[in-house]
Amino acid sequence: MAPMMPAAQKKTTLGFTPASTTVKRVREPMAYLDYFASMGFGGGQIGIRGNTPLETVHAVRDKAASMGLYLEGSTGLARDDSDECENRLKLYKDELGVNVFRTTCLSGRRYETFNTLGEWREAVKEFKRRLALTVRVCERLKITMAVENHKDWTVEDNLQLLKEFESEYFGVCLDFGNNVALLDDPDGTIEALAPYAAAMHFKDVGVEAYEDGFLIAQVPLGTGIIDLKKAAAVLKRHNPKINFSLEMMSRNPLKVPCLTDKYWATFPHRSGRYLSRALAMVKQKGRKLHDMTDMSQQEKLDFERKNFDICVAYARDELGLV
Repeated sequence: MAPMMPAAQKKTTLGFTPASTTVKRVREPMAYLDYFASMGFGGGQIGIRGNTPLETVHAVRDKAASMGLYLEGSTGLARDDSDECENRLKLYKDELGVNVFRTTCLSGRRYETFNTLGEWREAVKEFKRRLALTVRVCERLKITMAVENHKDWTVEDNLQLLKEFESEYFGVCLDFGNNVALLDDPDGTIEALAPYAAAMHFKDVGVEAYEDGFLIAQVPLGTGIIDLKKAAAVLKRHNPKINFSLEMMSRNPLKVPCLTDKYWATFPHRSGRYLSRALAMVKQKGRKLHDMTDMSQQEKLDFERKNFDICVAYARDELGLV
């Protein structure tokens, strides 16, 4: 287990997210807290299971407080049992001291998960049913749900959801890069969703052309296509108290097969304008992305840690997140 870091040694207020531990998977709450604190991060989103012993939850809460670290939740939507959801969110709010949690509707990617428009529309009905259940719990507990744009909702979809579920406890976990895979402009995505952002996945992404479209990968802050300084200013303007939580997944690039028929099956209202804009962006800003396939486990661990170190330094030195 990594040593604890006193608050005075915190390098940045930039926080951490569970998905970032792609190579070195750290899931036990206390070990997770120690791990990101040891690298100088200033807090983070954390997943707590409903059966986690209270003494562990309190230990995490107390350690975070003593080290000056912020905490946000990360958990799923309610299913059929809203009581189970309420008990889980009470644990976050009452025992961990969390006021906002990040969640998703789809764990995968829209263009990979669904083969037809009908499949997508049926999934949307289920997403909305679960969102409705969860929002009612959030309103009772006064805890904010931040729904991530997780390669599922286009910008227009997101805005429609916010209108449909209008509530002070329904917001967005704004991921800077995910909507690039849906052919949305990253600057436009940030500008449109920033007014509703209650949490974020602060990230940078790189792109590279391939035969069926383009590849996309998370890359260290300041090395990709996102205008991070502009994005940070936009978020601070709309929500001065928002926490900046890094997502930096060290893995091979993902395929965005936007030149195939299947990709377009669930996007009935999108035109070639989106495709031409995205491909022009890839042509202008694309570059050779990393390939971890032949790395040893130790090389992968070193690569992941190096990426974290670059992100901490960028947040501190370039964005002033201290």
